[in-house]
Amino acid sequence: MRATSPGAAQSLVNFVYPLIKNMPGIRSLTTLSIVTLTFLIIVTSSILSFTSTILLSDVIIQPVPSGSRDFNVTMDYIWRNNTSYGVPEEWERLEGADQYNTTLYENRDFRYSPVQGNLYWRTGTTNFPAFAEYSLDPPVVEGLVDTGTTIRAFLPFLKAEDRSKVREYIGKAVLFDARVVCQKPEVSNFQVYKEKGTIVAIRGNVRKTISSDMIQSAQPEESSFFCGIDVSRVTDSISICQLPNSDIGNLGMDRSQAQNSDYHYWDAPPPENITFPPLSYGGGLKSEFSTADRKTRNGGAYLILDRKNGYDPLADIVDGVVADREFFLKNPEWGEVGTSPPEDFRATTFSDVVYIGTLCYTPLDAVDRNVEISRIRSQSETELATYLISKVNTSWFGPGFDENRQWNAEEYDVALGGYSFDKTLPLFLPGSPESRGAFTLKPLERPWARPESANFSSDGPWLSRTNLTRPKQLHPIVDALHLKHNKPQISRPGQENYDIYGNFSIALNKYFRNYEVIYGLDSFMIGGGNWQGDLFNAVRNHSDGNVALALQAILTVVASNAYYASLPEFTRYEIVSLNVFQNVSSPGGPYGTRRGGKYSQEQQGLFSTYVKGRLPIGFTIIAVVVGLQIILSAIIVVRFLQETTLTRIGDPWQAVAQVAADTDEFGDLFTILELSKRVDTDREAVAKEMKILGVDEKLVGVRQRHQSAKLTERTRRTLVPNA
Repeated sequence: MRATSPGAAQSLVNFVYPLIKNMPGIRSLTTLSIVTLTFLIIVTSSILSFTSTILLSDVIIQPVPSGSRDFNVTMDYIWRNNTSYGVPEEWERLEGADQYNTTLYENRDFRYSPVQGNLYWRTGTTNFPAFAEYSLDPPVVEGLVDTGTTIRAFLPFLKAEDRSKVREYIGKAVLFDARVVCQKPEVSNFQVYKEKGTIVAIRGNVRKTISSDMIQSAQPEESSFFCGIDVSRVTDSISICQLPNSDIGNLGMDRSQAQNSDYHYWDAPPPENITFPPLSYGGGLKSEFSTADRKTRNGGAYLILDRKNGYDPLADIVDGVVADREFFLKNPEWGEVGTSPPEDFRATTFSDVVYIGTLCYTPLDAVDRNVEISRIRSQSETELATYLISKVNTSWFGPGFDENRQWNAEEYDVALGGYSFDKTLPLFLPGSPESRGAFTLKPLERPWARPESANFSSDGPWLSRTNLTRPKQLHPIVDALHLKHNKPQISRPGQENYDIYGNFSIALNKYFRNYEVIYGLDSFMIGGGNWQGDLFNAVRNHSDGNVALALQAILTVVASNAYYASLPEFTRYEIVSLNVFQNVSSPGGPYGTRRGGKYSQEQQGLFSTYVKGRLPIGFTIIAVVVGLQIILSAIIVVRFLQETTLTRIGDPWQAVAQVAADTDEFGDLFTILELSKRVDTDREAVAKEMKILGVDEKLVGVRQRHQSAKLTERTRRTLVPNA
């Protein structure tokens, strides 16, 4: 109607309006039906004139998967083979040198510089990179809190924008085994360690209370520990203490070589009466990547500690153990580690200070595997945490008390803050990866475990001939996850100056860093960040969380920090297949899905809010209007067939009357027009009445002449321009 004449306005003015004006009354249903049909045809035709606009309302710019393409990416360090490390080149030409190199120093490793000072435990992150995950439900074992099999992988893209666009990644990726299992510890020979009169650490022996095939037993079975305590807080002072692992590093190697009669130093014979620190392996968890013949004792054991006391300034004094009885019933993986008298802790409590802990194991293993990483929807990375200001108490003696135990309102109203993890907390809780915002991880080859390979550019295997491991044979992610004390580089073995893996603690509290300096604790403990403590408690205290998931969350963030900090230095290239989301105009559902599918709630477009994205509104409107027009056309055809001999429909007089309506020269034709509007009469009745009026002898005709219509009446001629 917008491309032809007459238009909607002319149809209404020149046709519909005269019908209504001259309608003889309500009883004339025939005229009323014609008006209704005409009006509906005009409305539907007007709507259809905007078909393209209405249909385009369903087309929006949204992420849609592209085609797969191959890319060359850097994803890890190269594992180097047959290279000397710490041994003169001429030694490699000596008889038996190969056996020496492969049994003691294992001249194969990654080439990277291990970080110092547990750097990635102390650094936070702004936007938390989404990881890929493969997970299985944990088996039910009484007394164990288990995350279940959990393998996580990182995408080798440094920019958050690039990672958020990934739809599918097929190829090599770095994976680490993130499973954590916790249980109640059994502690003996408990002692406290003081610096400047303040308890700063505890020591003793610890052993597991529940045996399981997945737990690698400690050597010896009862391991000694020396763990720092968070002295910056009275309660909720979470600290993580890694038990020792002297199988990693020079300590175990030097001791083994000193006991080997064939061993020689490269510059002197072994010194006499060497005193080595005791060797100890605190235990670990069997890795999903290792085969049964692996001899190395890797993995890690962590003693997570907290301190409770019974002081409450607003209530009677309650013994700490009794107050926490309900806690132990609800959390059987926790147990009492030991107690100390109140005077041993700044005299801030009137009851014993109770130290509680849980013993957790994890594999601490990372490899490269061919995997498929995918997700259906595109998601932008969000910040790890949001800092919120709150009013909390900072006094040692309770709300509102100062150091002299006197009430002070200013002490009560100190503004501090805490971290909220509303956006990222689901990532660390149970559930399908896609529902939590993570990528789905699938192996291209099963099982995860592979025979260890020493080939150049492999994934850096744990060599199976010995249980000893040099630090650079650890994958950089694994090395970053170990808590350790980095002592100055030794000049020769036997000087008792080793990098000790384990027997090291971190307080999940940045305020502890001040106490590192005050008490000189950096040799066995450091302070982390407040976000770590808040994340740990947020996961542990969640209705679906527990302490194993809380430790897993901390380890995942540390591993992520280490991986993306090392990514620019990686030297291993792999060709991978990549499918990404691209923003294109699409009428379908979000992320390339069908409209009205799983993600219909995210559908955009005309009226999408009201129909929840289930219907394409524009297409539905056009389909309904076209259907209505088809019905109207069918009705008109039926009416035409039924009434063409009873009404003016199809009557040539009507056409003649319309042509002559604007002409004064044919006055008699107005009579014909009036007679033709009487739809209640048939043609014979009209002809009879015309005869009575004396107009039956008029000869009226219309002939085509060029682009005009010639209207004739008897012998008079008038040229009427064609409208």
